[in-house]
Amino acid sequence: MEKATKSGKTTLKAALQQAGVSEQTYYNWRNAAGKTAAPVAANISSGDDLKALVALEAENLKLRKELAIMLRAENAELRKRLGKA
Repeated sequence: MEKATKSGKTTLKAALQQAGVSEQTYYNWRNAAGKTAAPVAANISSGDDLKALVALEAENLKLRKELAIMLRAENAELRKRLGKA
């Protein structure tokens, strides 16, 4: 949206209508992105920080997978106890 309006080819309102997004939704998204994206971008200033971020994201993915496995096992155990499996 911002790229289209910065070039001057269209207005924000027209771009939002074309995308099928209300103005309020756009501003909510923009405000939410500004609150979460800015601190992360400010902290990534060097290659070491980027490597650390990539490592943390990989660890996060690994932990999410482990949690999913544990929850599936727990769910299966509860189904057995209830006699549904």
